[in-house]
Amino acid sequence: MLESFSPIGLAIWFMDDGGCYSCIGEVQIATCCSYEEILICQKYFEEKWNINWRMKKCSKSKNYVLAKGWRSDDMIRFRKIIEKFIIPSMFYKIKDIMPPKVDNRKALYCKSCGIGFSKAKHKGGYCNPCRYERWKQRKM
Repeated sequence: MLESFSPIGLAIWFMDDGGCYSCIGEVQIATCCSYEEILICQKYFEEKWNINWRMKKCSKSKNYVLAKGWRSDDMIRFRKIIEKFIIPSMFYKIKDIMPPKVDNRKALYCKSCGIGFSKAKHKGGYCNPCRYERWKQRKM
């Protein structure tokens, strides 16, 4: 079924089950899926749209959702795919997905997940969890 999704299909799915949560700096598609189903969704987005979502465990069940930092390159690409199909009353769901603002405080955002972090935790443009993941991948 996923293979038949067009950009308008993705937009409808996002308007129904998606959202941008600025309090945690994350975009989610909150269709709770089993571990196997979420892996299929991740693979689909990576192969078809070149968007790498991460899986996040639902707080009240054993299921998972798709999640990604709202300022990441992947989410900016996702917004470009769906935004012309978002109806005006649902635009609030994507309004915060945008490139980082440039200001005097020099806010930093991870190149991989898009989550903001302090300069003290900055190393090569990646937050600590993403640096660790990159390190693990290189060791394999």
